[in-house]
Amino acid sequence: MHIDIYLEKIILERVVALKKYLPAIIFSLIVLFVVVVSALVYLRPQISSGPRQEVQGSLVSGFPSVPLYPKAVVQSSYTQVVKGNTVYGATWTVTEVNGHSTDRASVREIMHWYEDDAFPFEWFFDQPLQEGGIDPVNPTKSWLTVSKDGTKIALTVERTDPKGPVLIEAVISKK
Repeated sequence: MHIDIYLEKIILERVVALKKYLPAIIFSLIVLFVVVVSALVYLRPQISSGPRQEVQGSLVSGFPSVPLYPKAVVQSSYTQVVKGNTVYGATWTVTEVNGHSTDRASVREIMHWYEDDAFPFEWFFDQPLQEGGIDPVNPTKSWLTVSKDGTKIALTVERTDPKGPVLIEAVISKK
């Protein structure tokens, strides 16, 4: 019985002491939390994205030299700095393939030109030719990704309208 009273007294003293210092403990934990969160936000690498410079009907200044399908006409282009890397993009239209009008132009034919003829051996195919669309014989969209010496090109060839032009879109990043 004497031990029970002694333990009760010790527990009661500890609870009283805890109540006395509880506001200071909570305040310290809050300050520690704010300091840690602030440090994480401040030290986190910033995603810097510069303004996007876009032009219609021509290529922006400094646009890298890339293989371009014959008779493709530039519609628009842009450049932007993202995470310290310069990114270029452009859209071209093709209204004729091998002397055929747009309605006979084939997404597959254009993309195979890029895959077989446009990129010399020093280019590495990061993502080989992929095709999509309803008709597997005549896909409506194809894409591939190639790289060389720190330059990466993501290329998409797409037909959105059966009678309209074929669109070629390229996004080029340079490190």
